[in-house]
Amino acid sequence: MVPPAAGAVVLVPFSFCDLSRTQLRPSFFVPFALCILSFTLCTSPSIHHSPQNKKISMIEDKFREACGVFGIYGHEAAARLTYLGLYALQHRGDESAGIVTGDGKQIRAHKGLGVVADVFTDEILSSLDGHLAIGHTRYSTTGASVAINAQPFVANCRKGPLAIAHNGNLTNTNALRKSLEQKGALFQTTMDSELIVHLAAKSQAETMKERIIEALGQVRGAYCLVFATKDQVIGARDPSGLRPLWLGRLDDAWIIASESCALDIVRAGYRGRGVRARCGTGRSHRGR
Repeated sequence: MVPPAAGAVVLVPFSFCDLSRTQLRPSFFVPFALCILSFTLCTSPSIHHSPQNKKISMIEDKFREACGVFGIYGHEAAARLTYLGLYALQHRGDESAGIVTGDGKQIRAHKGLGVVADVFTDEILSSLDGHLAIGHTRYSTTGASVAINAQPFVANCRKGPLAIAHNGNLTNTNALRKSLEQKGALFQTTMDSELIVHLAAKSQAETMKERIIEALGQVRGAYCLVFATKDQVIGARDPSGLRPLWLGRLDDAWIIASESCALDIVRAGYRGRGVRARCGTGRSHRGR
């Protein structure tokens, strides 16, 4: 078992929680930006609700807003526990799945199209060494369902690799993307998740925590996120709590997930949810 180190961070209700501390403090909502997600029905104008098209209409007429995210820090079986967590979150997305692990020196990643059980084999899980991991099951909201858009998305930044797994939508995607492209940014995917990585990468802040806080200060929307570096796991959610995260504890390991069922399957104890999530921390950050 690997105990949490000083680099372990969890970011909840747009406040961060340092898992190296043991003091518990609740995180409260402070207005940062009113993040209201506007849903649109995915219905083709050419499809009518006639009996022969009933099945098609039922598939198309639904909100496309769910993905599953999972993160764990401080467990030698991080990859396998993440696999189980994603399995429990499979109902939130079956287009693709991925896991990124870190061992303090480097990160390893595997992702692909399909359901969790098809993307990962025992051999693949054995190759994902590390005491920390994040995972994602995707149901596309922004960006096509193609292999390049599978998450977690990994980028090499100025001070090391950064991986992100994202559930939700950003409402100012077009404006941010246009601004970044005008400044020379090159995008690998069509996902709005990549915008957050670009914003964090261009930040001049010293620590990854500060870069992510600066990046989230520029986005609007409803989201929950988990990030991973080679030695950190960071979680974040929108200030309004429209995409809350669950926080759990398994022995000495900390876990964050988009639903409590992911904690149940690994037999983790609950530590909080939503705006009243509690973390092992003596400090917090609140959005402006």
